[in-house]
Amino acid sequence: MSVRCATIDRGPMQRVFIDSDPPGASVELEKCGASEAERKTPATLLLPRRVKRCTVLLLHDGYVPARVMLERRYSPRPVAEDGIAVVDALCDPDLIGCDTLSDLIIVGTVGALLWGVGKGVDAIAGSNYQLEPRDVLVTLQPDGLTRRSATP
Repeated sequence: MSVRCATIDRGPMQRVFIDSDPPGASVELEKCGASEAERKTPATLLLPRRVKRCTVLLLHDGYVPARVMLERRYSPRPVAEDGIAVVDALCDPDLIGCDTLSDLIIVGTVGALLWGVGKGVDAIAGSNYQLEPRDVLVTLQPDGLTRRSATP
């Protein structure tokens, strides 16, 4: 019998690719729940899916800093797929067989219990979510500031 959940399928962490033009920009994360190791573009980060909002700041000498907001979006798996898999597995002739109404009631109860436990684990782990955008691709703008001397 196979009961899948988003935590098993996707896991509680998500890979987010970050790149800049020009490459080599420093990547700073704000409220992302990730370690503060120094990163340079291009980089692939592993971020927790349950973070609601995460800010990616790209810094490069001679360029205007760029800020990109990653937001959590609900991304459920199809419920029907899970339910059918559980019923098929439990109604296998080698297990229950589903020959009577009581067999179907048992299968329905066990299936609902397994489905509910899976959904609870997904909610706690944040696996039903996805951070968007999944890829951060930024063209940095040259810093056009020129230093002018103050005129009296």
